[in-house]
Amino acid sequence: MSNYDVIIIGAGPSGIFCAYELIHSKPELKVLLIEKGRRIEDRACPKRKTKVCVGCTPCSITTGFAGAGAFSDGKLSLSPDVGGTLPDILGYDAATKLIHESDDIYLKFGADTSVYKEKEIREIRRKAINANLKLIECPIRHLGTEEGYKIYAKLQAHLLEQGVKMKFNTMVNEIIVEDGVAKGVVTDKGEQLYAAEIVLDLKACYPNIRLESAIPCETQAVKWSMAQRERYYDIAAQCDKETMLQSHYSPGCMDKRNRYMVDHAD
Repeated sequence: MSNYDVIIIGAGPSGIFCAYELIHSKPELKVLLIEKGRRIEDRACPKRKTKVCVGCTPCSITTGFAGAGAFSDGKLSLSPDVGGTLPDILGYDAATKLIHESDDIYLKFGADTSVYKEKEIREIRRKAINANLKLIECPIRHLGTEEGYKIYAKLQAHLLEQGVKMKFNTMVNEIIVEDGVAKGVVTDKGEQLYAAEIVLDLKACYPNIRLESAIPCETQAVKWSMAQRERYYDIAAQCDKETMLQSHYSPGCMDKRNRYMVDHAD
């Protein structure tokens, strides 16, 4: 059995950036990244030569470090006006800030500094106005298939150098839940890997440690079992500080809580 502070399942862009944020904001953390595919340098699709899919398991196009993005054309939309509901969840300015932070990381690892904008849009804008449509002008950073692969290779090397542990060719078969709390995982190889919840125990030996409870909404525990609620309230009562992000549940409140924890981690 191995112990980690954080276990991330999946080494797609979300998992990669999660590991990057954690290891740079709290370098003392033991972080494990589990991926069912291969290391990026080991990803190779026979179809490129044979022109026929041979059904590799796992598929090197869709799985492995960087996910399907490793071999995609790689275009980054640099405006919160397109691509989802992040501005509704975090606010427009916060979403813009996050997009720029992510873009800066790509630039740090070799992305093209050029940003492409549509040049000949006057006629398109006129037609959009006549059709009662809003034309959204979105700056694009084009990574390119080959360059995107190189960028993710550098990111993989960087995370390993910073101490992030990675398990490739490994599936998660089960999430270990104890008293309503996710504590670890069981892999297809039978390994038990725990992400320990040990802050309260450490406070007995290190009284200067402070524990803050970041709660997404007041109604978080309403549907939990009695035992889960009792444990939750007992832990909350021992925290040095409690931060309530909002009064009622709404889509995205958990993401808002997670962002708060990253931004306020010591």
